[in-house]
Amino acid sequence: MSYPYANGIISAKIETILTRQKLTKLIGLNKSEIIKNLIDMGYGESKEKVSLEKLIDQELNKTKAFLNNLQIDKHLIDIFYLSYDLIKLKGIIKAKMFNQNFYSENNLGLFSNEAIEEALDGNYELISKSFIKLFVSINSKISKDFTSREVSSLIEEEVTSFILNNIKGSKSLKEYFEMIIDFSNIRTFIRCKKLSWSQDEMKSMLLSNGKIATSIYCDVFQKNDSEIVKIFSDYYQENLSNIVHKYFQDHNLSNLDFNLENLKLKLSEQLQFDVFGMGPIIDYYLKKEAEITNIKLIYLNTSISVDMLLGR
Repeated sequence: MSYPYANGIISAKIETILTRQKLTKLIGLNKSEIIKNLIDMGYGESKEKVSLEKLIDQELNKTKAFLNNLQIDKHLIDIFYLSYDLIKLKGIIKAKMFNQNFYSENNLGLFSNEAIEEALDGNYELISKSFIKLFVSINSKISKDFTSREVSSLIEEEVTSFILNNIKGSKSLKEYFEMIIDFSNIRTFIRCKKLSWSQDEMKSMLLSNGKIATSIYCDVFQKNDSEIVKIFSDYYQENLSNIVHKYFQDHNLSNLDFNLENLKLKLSEQLQFDVFGMGPIIDYYLKKEAEITNIKLIYLNTSISVDMLLGR
C-alpha cells in the first residue's frame, strides 16, 4: 500500500479518536460508568464489563493491528514502537542488577517483558533479527559496577542512537526523534539544576543527536533564568523557551512534564502533512497515546478538569 493511500485512511481514522473534548462526558462518572461509556463509544473490543487495563490493552492491540494492516514499511513502524520500550528496558535491567522487582504492563512498545528479559540473558529468539544488534550492543557495554543513573544513561543513548541510525530516509521520524531527544535533555537539564547536581553529572546524562547541541546545555548551565530562557528561544518557535520560563516561575516538575507532552502533541500535528511518509502515522499514534493517558486520568480523578487533560 502506498503512503498517500495509507495516510488517507489514517486521516479518516483520526476523527474517531477520543479527544479531551469528547472525553469530558466521562468526568464525574464513577469507574463502572466510565468503562460502560467507553465500551458504548466503541473503545476496546468488549461488549461486557471488563477492567480498564483490559479495555486499554484491547484498544492498543486493535490500533497496532490497524497500523500493521496498512502494509507500509513495518520496520519503520517497529522502530517507532521501540522508543516506548525505554522505561521497560531500564526497569528490567535494573531489576536484574539490583535485585529489584519490576513488571511493566505497558504495551505501547515493541517487545514483551519476556522478550527483553531473554535478550538481556543473551537469548535473542524472541527478538526480530533487525533488532538483535541493539541488544548485543547493550549486553557488551553494561557493567555490574554501573549505578542506576549510569544504566539509564546507557540504555537511553543506545536506543536513541539505534533508532536514528535505522530511520534514514524518513524525514518525519528523524524530526520526531530529534524532538524527543531535545525534550529529554531539557528535563535532564532542569532536574540537575533543581537537585543541585554538577554540570559534569548533567553532561553524562545528556543524549546526543538532538536539534539542540549538548554543548548548549553546558554553556547555559551557570547562567541566570532569563539568560537560559533567551538561549532556548532559538528553538521550536519559542514554544520551548515559554515552557522553561513557566517552570522558572512555578518550579513545578509535573507542570513541566505536562507542558512538554502538550508541545510534543502540538508539534507532531504538523507531521500529518507528510503525505508521502510516516508523519500522519506518528501523529495518529501520539493522539492514541494521549487518549489513553486522559482516560486513566479521568478514571483516577473523578473531579478532574478538562484543562488537566492532554491535547485539545
